[in-house]
Amino acid sequence: MIDQCVKEEVLDTEEGPLYVKRSELTGRSSLIPVVLLHGFSFTSDVWSEIGLLQALCKNGIPFVAPDMPYGMKVKRSFRSRDPGRNIEALAEALRAVEFSDVYMVGASLGGYIALRYTVAKDSVRGLTLIAPVNSLEESILSYFKSNPVPVQVVYGSNDTIVSRSEMEEFARLVGGELIVYEGAPHPAYLKYPERFIADVVKHYNRVVSSAT
Repeated sequence: MIDQCVKEEVLDTEEGPLYVKRSELTGRSSLIPVVLLHGFSFTSDVWSEIGLLQALCKNGIPFVAPDMPYGMKVKRSFRSRDPGRNIEALAEALRAVEFSDVYMVGASLGGYIALRYTVAKDSVRGLTLIAPVNSLEESILSYFKSNPVPVQVVYGSNDTIVSRSEMEEFARLVGGELIVYEGAPHPAYLKYPERFIADVVKHYNRVVSSAT
């Protein structure tokens, strides 16, 4: 049950308080934990609303889902759109929950922060990104050219915020896999939650298998 698996708490970071949902799984420390970064218009609640946290619990996969400071609707964490502050607060929170190497899931602005975190901290072993914004920044592409990280890109064909050509180019340049959800909007996982969960778990398992 989700209520038995998830712990909610506010972590004190040097940047400010950060509210998180995290798994209380024990005995699974050999698995790479999943870090979930919501989009600008959402909070960490979206991951339980679509059933992703329940699926991770069911599969015994540890996770942490913060209410990120950049979020428009975030009220339980401090607020800031500055990427550096978001990255440092997240890094401190992950240390607090004893996560080192991680697998990241990031939606839109959350995908951009996941990419920037990957470049800054060099501890991300795989990513699922849902239409990440600003993905073609030179610092990001340069990092992935020298440090190949398995990337899965999910894109809704009805996205009006990020273009398909940008996602195709990004996936090509980082050697990633592009999955198009036909008829889906920018937050493509909302239209096809079960498919999205299956895609995340499949790619995560592939990353974990290649790391062992």
